[in-house]
Amino acid sequence: MTSTCLITLAFSFLLGSSYGLSFNYSYIESMNMVEIEISGPVDGLGNRYVAVAFASKPEMKDADGYYCTDRELKSFTIRGLYQAPVEHMDTGAVTLSSAGVENGQLTCKFLRPVVVNKTLENGEVFAFDFTKQDFHVLLATGAHTNGKMVHHQRREIWPTKLTMIGIRSDTCGPGNGRKSCLQLPPGCLPSDPECVFFSLRQDGNKIHMEMSGGRGNGQQYVAIAFSADHHMTDADMYYCDGETLTSGVIRDYAQRPVDLHDESVSIESTGTVNGVGQCIFSRDLCVNKYVSRGSLEQFDLGKMSYYILFAHGDMSSDGQLGYHGSEGRGLSVAAIELANGTNIDYQCVNVTRSVVILSATTQGVSGPDIMQGVTTQEVSDPTTSKAIPSLSCKAVNFVFLVCLVGGAMAAISH
Repeated sequence: MTSTCLITLAFSFLLGSSYGLSFNYSYIESMNMVEIEISGPVDGLGNRYVAVAFASKPEMKDADGYYCTDRELKSFTIRGLYQAPVEHMDTGAVTLSSAGVENGQLTCKFLRPVVVNKTLENGEVFAFDFTKQDFHVLLATGAHTNGKMVHHQRREIWPTKLTMIGIRSDTCGPGNGRKSCLQLPPGCLPSDPECVFFSLRQDGNKIHMEMSGGRGNGQQYVAIAFSADHHMTDADMYYCDGETLTSGVIRDYAQRPVDLHDESVSIESTGTVNGVGQCIFSRDLCVNKYVSRGSLEQFDLGKMSYYILFAHGDMSSDGQLGYHGSEGRGLSVAAIELANGTNIDYQCVNVTRSVVILSATTQGVSGPDIMQGVTTQEVSDPTTSKAIPSLSCKAVNFVFLVCLVGGAMAAISH
């Protein structure tokens, strides 16, 4: 299955149309490969090349590179500044798909594994891993003489790091080191803005979470909450708008959730990856939050079972959560044991009352079978006299939990 995470870095609008350098890619999850396409002008100057490289810093140093002519693909490493790239005889698992010249543009497409090892200037073998690091993209074009690249005549370095591969679904399911996932619709990819994706994984006294969905960029959000019952009140909530991950609490019906300053949350990454809002973070197994009537509620994911509530919708013009509507929300029809039951000593952390939105960073549950034999139910919302769509769920092969949300299908792997 191929994800739809296509990015085009149109350097021409920065440098003028004469440069014509472009780069785009797509992640093929089923192959664990990235398909890369690069293009540059030939200008009728004879044999030419177009090249791309990936570097941790915005400079031509310690970079994993590839160039192609209209006939071949070569792999190279840029080790030191102002040093000629080191070309490699073997491209390894990197394979050329197509290359050619059309309308004055040399374009080539090739497949690269998500992880490639290259030797850097200090002699260290470094893993250029698209799943774990972000990279600056370097583009160049120049003459190709006697089978070698000549110093580039045009080049550009993308000023900000690019997240090549964001949240992934191929590690969902049972087993050590894997994660429990909710996908709506079932089997959808986190790279799709129409896919609501949420995952949990226990790591010691922490719960590691991933959220993905909507267009991000502060325009749309995806939210998850944990509640002791099936009502949309007194719930521990988190939402992601592609710029910020915010911890909050749902206190009462028909009231906007309250944003909290939550030091128990550790944000790994927030951002809009290939047009999709994504956040990765962790929280303590147990936190205390002030809920309705000023009472302090303990949300202990390590020992208690909770209903899962989720929603998605637009952000309002003032930067607040917009109403999700009847089609943009759902909940589990039973409380779910989220942690793996490991006997760990931990304390419950108090979350302060102050209302503050967490700043975005720049980056980044195994357990027993759940919800077997659960029946469909409708939950009334007294504020609207309308039924809240619930998850009508059943276990399938004890691995995937298939759920119905307001007529749409969802799946939870656990």
